[in-house]
Amino acid sequence: MPRFLMKALPSFDNLVKYQYKPLEQGHTSRLIEIQPGPADDALRVSIVTTSFDVDYEALSWYWGAEDETAPVIVAEFWGKRILKHQSVLYVKPTLKAAMVSLRLRRQVRRTWIDAVCINQQDDVEKSIQVGNMANIYRLARSVCVWLPVQNAAQTAKMVKDIRTSEALRKIMLHGGAGRADIIGLLSSPWFGRRWIVQEISLAPRAAMLLSGYEVKWDDFSRFVCLVHEYYEVTHDRPTSDLDMSVETHTSAFYHSTAHRLVELVSKLRVPADPTRFLATHLLEDVLCLCNRFRCQRGHDTVYALLPLGSDVLSRGQARGDSDGISTISNFTVDYTKTALKVYQDFIQFAVRSARGRTDVILRHWALQDIDNPGLAQVSWLQPPPPTGRDGDHRPVQQRELTGTAERPLFCAAGPVVSELTLQNEMLFRGDGRLCIDTILLDTIASTLRTVNVDVISRSWPIYFGWLDTATQAPPDHFWQTLVAGLDQTNQPVRLSGDSSQTCTDTNLRSACHDAFRGGANFRLYSLVSDVVLFELKRVFWSGGNLDDIACSESLTELRQHWRRFNFDMRHPDQQLRVVQVLRRTATDGYLSLPFLDTVQTITPARYQLSPTALHFLRAEVLEVIDLEAMLEAARYRKLVHASTVGRSLFKSSEMALVGLVPNAAVAGDLICIIRGCSVPVVLRILPPAGEGGVDCYAIVGEAFVYGMMDGQALALNKVWKRVEIC
Repeated sequence: MPRFLMKALPSFDNLVKYQYKPLEQGHTSRLIEIQPGPADDALRVSIVTTSFDVDYEALSWYWGAEDETAPVIVAEFWGKRILKHQSVLYVKPTLKAAMVSLRLRRQVRRTWIDAVCINQQDDVEKSIQVGNMANIYRLARSVCVWLPVQNAAQTAKMVKDIRTSEALRKIMLHGGAGRADIIGLLSSPWFGRRWIVQEISLAPRAAMLLSGYEVKWDDFSRFVCLVHEYYEVTHDRPTSDLDMSVETHTSAFYHSTAHRLVELVSKLRVPADPTRFLATHLLEDVLCLCNRFRCQRGHDTVYALLPLGSDVLSRGQARGDSDGISTISNFTVDYTKTALKVYQDFIQFAVRSARGRTDVILRHWALQDIDNPGLAQVSWLQPPPPTGRDGDHRPVQQRELTGTAERPLFCAAGPVVSELTLQNEMLFRGDGRLCIDTILLDTIASTLRTVNVDVISRSWPIYFGWLDTATQAPPDHFWQTLVAGLDQTNQPVRLSGDSSQTCTDTNLRSACHDAFRGGANFRLYSLVSDVVLFELKRVFWSGGNLDDIACSESLTELRQHWRRFNFDMRHPDQQLRVVQVLRRTATDGYLSLPFLDTVQTITPARYQLSPTALHFLRAEVLEVIDLEAMLEAARYRKLVHASTVGRSLFKSSEMALVGLVPNAAVAGDLICIIRGCSVPVVLRILPPAGEGGVDCYAIVGEAFVYGMMDGQALALNKVWKRVEIC
């Protein structure tokens, strides 16, 4: 472009606002041609129509709540050089910064950007373009992710250079700017966008632009997995009593969906060819996997993930066989509908795809915090699942009892009915009520919930009739309820005496007995403290002070100190922490303790053990500790924690049913079987609306009912009743 045109720019106030022209029918879209120029030139672009047969990139960025206040000049040309017309388009400042960063000095850069290439004010066009989204990202040469971060050069270098857990651990333990940059990157709101799952999954190649510094997606994925391993596996990272920022940066990591995104992209791509997308999950399961990713408009809860569902595309396209244009053929994108109607359409679609299963009304896939009338008032859209935290500030999410759309864990309603029959029986009324058949099993007589989130009270076994916890084995209905009838691999557990009972089932019953033996409370976790490591030092140093240099040479003294340490009486979480440190000490001969320096960073203090102390540690401590039993107990605690978080024990009125129900359930609520649902459901009867109105029910949530998870309710000869669910 001639230089005089670049400098002779009119005032933005004198430019007319850019007007979108209707797109032609078929697989067409717009592209932005970012005109070249030096950094100090005004940003100028051209907007052209394309049919996906040209070379282009796609931009992924965070929209946010900014107003569209940043001006961009849109230029039209005759041919390549003669300026025909200029107008102005206002975009979000973040987007303009990304476009400026993408601009080349001497070449046009052709890019697809959702906020500009789709007329956001035209719902009809938007519906068509969202239906083409799979093609736009799949046919792009690459997807560029714009992430504005502080210390971009240093952060990009860390992401590319850190390739081992030990290298990352050094940065995280020493704190400072490096750790802050890592957490700052992973805390970017971009990772919470719902659209990014398809943008990255469908892209043949992707790269992160950290304020202009490029990082390949493969490097970023490896780095995120290392950070995840640090938080999930590392047992010797500092605790919050020595480093006040531990809880803050741990919480920041777990609030980020960065690792979830990396996991999903890995699942959705062909293992042998990571540049190709492979649809292997039904859309219902994709939505449930992505329930932490947000969007601004309720419709996009479904629309943002449509191309990822194996039941949405044709069979060949879902397998990744098609190299050309693909079409979303089984679900219609329509932004002229209300979000509530889109949700209803999706539920009907999900039931057909699951061949008659209706678990979709119990699963956590819908985003209810969007400002759309009606979404928060209907009980057939479930809120996010309850979560807790363990002693290392890791989140503990409630186990879902339904399983996946294709592989349910239970079959409380018996074999699924045919999809045709079910579509005739399940329908939405015009007022949003869901009409479906149910069997009323019984009424809840009472519930019992945990008082403290980290402790299951000794009153739980008493509530279920297990009175002699010292000598009697736990009854089946109690130990199975504690794990919601599922083992650590999500397989249903078996009853005592069942010929198909596995070793895992026996271990779960034994672990339950150990947890409550002698009438003790069951502590699910303990806040792990680094102070215990300073107590550990006193085992090996006779004076017990940190200034002591000489390690004890007396076996008698070492044995006395170890007994005084009371290892067997400590909570298993602390025991595991101690064993982790002792095993490392036995290997390298040094006891390493964390120590805070004056700038609040962690530096290890190393103390060398004497030969006598090392022999004692290896032969009389580690040799007799049953680490596998400790790990098994830890796994059991996590299993019970995930099964009971957000849930209460219940007993029913007439049939003596027992099990787990949501904490929101109260006496008087109904234990029911819903046609097509794989698990029992708690319903609450609501007063009729107006005189002569029909009773309406609200879904409280899924339930585990001992002895009613495999279709036993159908043998009771109870009558199916049609109800309306609000």
